[in-house]
Amino acid sequence: GTALNITTAQAFDDADDDVLVYSVTSTPSLPASLSINAGSGVISGTPTALEAGVYTVVVRASEPSPLTGFITQTFTLTINSDNGAIFQNGFE
Repeated sequence: GTALNITTAQAFDDADDDVLVYSVTSTPSLPASLSINAGSGVISGTPTALEAGVYTVVVRASEPSPLTGFITQTFTLTINSDNGAIFQNGFE
């Protein structure tokens, strides 16, 4: 497969400049070979052809505790079965 690195933090802006915590809240979540870094918001990994399909991924950016504010962004992730190639919509 093709290695993937999607920077999601650029889609979020906190008016107070708080450090945000990132998570994926969609169900189903990311394919098993991918994960999100809670501190940077980067989704990374190397998906396989067996994980081919279209995924609707919801990323949540939360303010640190004890604050309770958060925002979500949704994007579509497509994994191609021919070679695991990635095409994304919404984040680069």
